[in-house]
Amino acid sequence: MDTRNVRESEVTTVKIGDVIRVTIDTVAFGGDGVGRVNNMVVFVPFTVDGDVVDVRITEVKKKYLCGEIDRIALPSPTRVIPKCVYFGRCGGCQYQHIAYEHQCAMKEQQVIDSFERIAKIASPPVTPIIPSPKIYNYRGKAEYHLNSGEDGTPQVGFMDVSGGALVNIDHCDIVDETINQSYCSFRESLVSGEVEYEDGRYTFWSGTDFGGTTEGKFRFVERVAKDMVFRVPYEGFFQTNEHLVDAMGDYVLKKVLSDNLMWWWIYTAGQVSFCCLSRLSSIMSTALR
Repeated sequence: MDTRNVRESEVTTVKIGDVIRVTIDTVAFGGDGVGRVNNMVVFVPFTVDGDVVDVRITEVKKKYLCGEIDRIALPSPTRVIPKCVYFGRCGGCQYQHIAYEHQCAMKEQQVIDSFERIAKIASPPVTPIIPSPKIYNYRGKAEYHLNSGEDGTPQVGFMDVSGGALVNIDHCDIVDETINQSYCSFRESLVSGEVEYEDGRYTFWSGTDFGGTTEGKFRFVERVAKDMVFRVPYEGFFQTNEHLVDAMGDYVLKKVLSDNLMWWWIYTAGQVSFCCLSRLSSIMSTALR
């Protein structure tokens, strides 16, 4: 493989394996840093605006290049050390190398850019992002993958950044600790041979036993929002960041009562929800009294 260093003036002849010095200007939706060399766009995962990186090219297209970090020549002031030991291999997180305050500002700008670029709305009235009170251990639900492996040893974890391989993990830093505890017991029972499960996906919720509650054929978990208890299908959806549920409810109700809007976009620390408030307003005005 060609590993020569390519100067900016030579980028039009770049090959897979070449190493190019790139300054990252912004971060695209999804997490890839974006830089430009000689009018060619370069996408580099796990970078942040302000990084100066030597990038090893992995893909060459007509109008853009893709690469991976070979060396960080000059780190951005907003770059931090990721807490998770699996970060960079596990596909579950893309932003742990970025200071949280900058993550919020960056995601807010991504929403603005989307309205301007896709909807053609100039200077959209996007309100400031609602930050999470917890940066880690905030997720109330996690879905793990189980594969037996070639030798029959169970491998459990999340898919890697390519989506084609399993990262065998024993702990996740972004899920609630009760999920880590249930997951640890699940792993131990698999390794010991105490129980057997088929390969597939397995869901864990915070604050509840693995498998949830069963009534007849209905499996569910109970979630609380503004003192209301909801029965959520075990494989269903509920606001992922459970520490933002009440803040979201307050915000929705405020907008319904003040603006009487039919639809409203809510952006809460990376989670976008599209709510039909014509029906929700009557429900929440009663629920939040």
